[in-house]
Amino acid sequence: LAAEAPRVVELAVDDQEGPVPYDLGNQEWVVRGRMPTLDVIHQQFSRLFRVALSDILRKAVEVTVTNQSVMKFGEFTKRLPVPAYLQIISMEPLRGSAMIATDAATVYLLVDHFFGGAGQTHVKPEGQDFTIIEQRVMRKVMLMGLANLQKAWDPVQKLTINAVRAEMNPQLASIVLPADIVIVITLGIELGNSVGDLHLCLPYAMLEPIRERLQVSFQ
Repeated sequence: LAAEAPRVVELAVDDQEGPVPYDLGNQEWVVRGRMPTLDVIHQQFSRLFRVALSDILRKAVEVTVTNQSVMKFGEFTKRLPVPAYLQIISMEPLRGSAMIATDAATVYLLVDHFFGGAGQTHVKPEGQDFTIIEQRVMRKVMLMGLANLQKAWDPVQKLTINAVRAEMNPQLASIVLPADIVIVITLGIELGNSVGDLHLCLPYAMLEPIRERLQVSFQ
């Protein structure tokens, strides 16, 4: 009798055992662990920023953390419209630069409320820069935000956070290479019936030296 041909069994990927392949050129797997202390810092930042923004605008403002994601820097900049207000910041002694970004609609919302309006949010034509007045108002808002961000970091890590420069075009705000991984924290700003977004972009390479401190639960 002819011998029965051996049966070939195909295993699903989930059923396979042994080493799991990693792309060492991809940083995303490094950042998959939660950073509860970083979450606490940004929750505190949102509360401080809400109080400060309410004071400067003289009206009730709601600021909440709406999202936190890990992505490549190039992917993040592709999501930003033109123009956008991009504030490059330093966080010494951490190396490198971080960025706070917001779109034109949010800039109009803040500027209009700053001058007592009800929240004008029409979008500026693509490629057109913000006016000097709009830039001055946003710089004032950003500096106030940076002071609150520094306060939020103080119990965990003493930082000196400073504004470096402002850009309107995402292509001119290259704080890291497009393939580098960043952590993006989105704050929702609610003013009356209008809502805007503020994005804090932190390169993972900047936070890596204090990663262990950020991964433990904050007491």
